[in-house]
Amino acid sequence: MTANIVAPRGPITCADVRGSDVSFYYPFGAGSVPPPNPALTGIVIYAHDGGATGDTIAFAPVNAGVIPDCSLASPLVTGLKLTALPVTTGGITVTPRA
Repeated sequence: MTANIVAPRGPITCADVRGSDVSFYYPFGAGSVPPPNPALTGIVIYAHDGGATGDTIAFAPVNAGVIPDCSLASPLVTGLKLTALPVTTGGITVTPRA
């Protein structure tokens, strides 16, 4: 049995894709804020398509009043790159637009 820790609902409002890396901000829609902290407004997600060497993913919550910078060069996403964990089920595919 699995359970969703976070089930965000809402549009992605910021995204950055470069090569095999992607980061984006996913705001929480009404009724999808995780119960432990109702002050959260969304999450920044970083993912890396590692191909045969393995994919990685990380995320960080965003508190109310903070305007997140989801660019791959931002301090937040740079930190997420360092803490990204291997994807053990499924995979990540990053396909930049031409």
